[in-house]
Order: sequence, then C-alpha cells, then structure tokens
Amino acid sequence: MRQDPPVGTGVGAFPDSSGPTPGYGGGSAAYGSMGYGGFGAGPGVGQQQLSRPANFHSRSLSLLIVLPAAIFVVIAICYCFAYQQHPEVVWVLSVLILCLSFVFMMARHKEGAPRFWANVGMLLVLATLAGNAAGQWNFYRNFFLYYAYEGQPTYSKVAPTQSAAIHLDAGVVEFTPQARVDGASAVGLDVGKDRICVAPIVDSSEKPATVEYWAAGINCCGDEEHSRAFSCDDVDDPQAHAGLVWLSYGPQKHLLSDFRKAANMAQNKTSPPSQGAIFVRWVVDPSQAQYRYWRAGASFMVAESIVYLVFSAIVGAWLHFGGGGSRPQMLAANAAQKWV
Repeated sequence: MRQDPPVGTGVGAFPDSSGPTPGYGGGSAAYGSMGYGGFGAGPGVGQQQLSRPANFHSRSLSLLIVLPAAIFVVIAICYCFAYQQHPEVVWVLSVLILCLSFVFMMARHKEGAPRFWANVGMLLVLATLAGNAAGQWNFYRNFFLYYAYEGQPTYSKVAPTQSAAIHLDAGVVEFTPQARVDGASAVGLDVGKDRICVAPIVDSSEKPATVEYWAAGINCCGDEEHSRAFSCDDVDDPQAHAGLVWLSYGPQKHLLSDFRKAANMAQNKTSPPSQGAIFVRWVVDPSQAQYRYWRAGASFMVAESIVYLVFSAIVGAWLHFGGGGSRPQMLAANAAQKWV
C-alpha cells in the first residue's frame, strides 16, 4: 500500500499548513522568505533553508511606499520651479523614470512568486503619471500666472482717462491718486455658476465718452436688489490705486470676453467700454497680488504631496502585508494532490 510522505520532508514539499506560512510581511503568504519576490520550495532533502535578507521590511516598504511618493514629489517640485524656464527637465526626468519602471516590470521572478519588482515598476508608472497630471494642473492654474506677470511691463501714473490702447502689453497699471472705482456703476453678469463683476475706474474729471479701465473680479458683487454692489479685491481700501491686469492669454483669457459683456451692460449707468479697454484686479500692492498665485501653487504642491504619500502608504502596505496573494499555499495544495 502506498504511504504518503510526511509534509515538509520531500523535495519540493511545503511547510505544514498548521504552522505559519513564510510570507512577505509576516502572516499570510505574500512576497516570501527568500527575498524580494522570491518564492521556493520549503526545506527538504538536499535543500538549504533560505532566510529573509537583513532589514527585509524596511527595504521592502521603502521601495513600495517611499520611492513612488518621492518620485511624485520630485516631479511636482519640478513643475513649480523648473518647468517655466526648462520644461525639458520635467519631460526627460519623466521618461527616465518610465524607462526604469519598465525595466522593473520586465524583471524575471521565481516561479510561483508574486511579481514584486513588477509591482514596484507599476507604482513608479502611477507616480509619474499622477505627478505630471497634478503638476500640469497646478502650473497652469497658479505658477503660469505668477511667471507671466514677471515678463509684463508696469505703467505708472496712469490717468483713468488715458487711452488703454497704449498699455495693452501691461502687467501692472499704477493709477494716479485721484483714480477710484465707481462701485455705484458696477454690473454683475451670471455665467454658469460664477458671477462676473465689473466696475469703471474713474477720477474727478468729467464723464468720458468711453471707459478705458475697469476693475473686474469673479463672485464679488451682488445684483441690483442688494446694496453691496462691488467688493472685489481691495476696492474698500482707500490706499488702493493700482491694477493687476487680467491677461489676454493663459488660463484666464476666456474671462475677458465675459468682462466685456458685463461692461457693455453698464451703459445705462456709465459710458461704454473702449475698444481696447483693460480689465484689472484693483489692489493696493500688485506684487503681493502676483505673489498670491505663487503661494497658492506652493500650497497646492504641499497638499498634493501629502495626499499622495498617504495613498502610497496604503497601497504599499497592502502589497507588503499580503496584497501579493497566497501563491505558496496554492502550490502546496496542488503538490499535496499529487500524493493522493
């Protein structure tokens, strides 16, 4: 009569299922005791017991959690501080990381073992794509505007009646002390979920035939039933006599057509806008108004990095502590069936 050999004593046998299965990260079988991605048969005749490498958990978690998160943060930082002048740095870095990721994903692994290096490669691909997507959004939403004003000229001592056509390239317009925003002539225009707000910039001179300069903003004015007609930016500060120009290019260029529509609606309260009318954010310090875009971009970069670190920690820990599957137990069950 055929007798089954004891479990764990034959070549290719697996440990007794009653005891703990050597696993990646402890309890359940995952990445194995032979190293990163290494599975093999349990100790048997003529075989040598293999143990985990030193610092197994820290080395594994650093690859699964810290490395992808670091890649994401580096790409996010490059978009903030290098993309404007050297966009090729971001693209070359991204391509190199993707190439390294594909090398990891193509790495050979032991039969029956979860593909540890393939998982690392996929996490790096995800971090690279996510870093580029978030970085692009942050750059064009915030840093693009900050850097755009760096290359635009500043015009000083501009009277509200002076032709705007000679200042069409302006980034900042500093008006005369007599200039003020005529909030009583403000108009609001609902566009989608936003309310476009404009008010003419005037001085003590007679009413001009056309209004050359307009203070403009979004969701900062009420309708005619409310006494609070215009409250955009620093309109309530008597020290405000400058304007940060709404640019005709970049992510906010679509607003100019809405501003002009709203200004045309104000003809029953004031003069119509001139052909080359300029729309500005009415502020005390234009440089501080410009810096807000930088601060918003830096804050978003920090926030997105923290969010991705948390995401990376969850995914990496899941893979480390058992997300790789219980392949050794499946192979042990298949091997046991051969003895039946």
